[in-house]
Amino acid sequence: MASGAAYRATPARPQLRVLIRAVRPKQWAKNVLVLAAPGAAGVLTHGDALWHVAVAFVAFCLVSSGTYLLNDARDLEADRLHPTKRHRPIAAGLISARP
Repeated sequence: MASGAAYRATPARPQLRVLIRAVRPKQWAKNVLVLAAPGAAGVLTHGDALWHVAVAFVAFCLVSSGTYLLNDARDLEADRLHPTKRHRPIAAGLISARP
């Protein structure tokens, strides 16, 4: 997939799929670390602790994804010149950097 055309939104790759790729869900695995402290303390099964940890995990994923999108919009021109980053949805022009 060396060309940006391989990432164009088509019926095989609809806009929602491109947006999901832009928010980098592969990076969300790092947010599992919110389980570390409550898990080590042995309180995940106490009361609403698991619910609070789940909400924290979702919040971390939303914040990190928003940060990726803002960074990609801010670094648009540099990313377009980068051999790998130019394939990211915003740099490739698949998602507008404008609101």
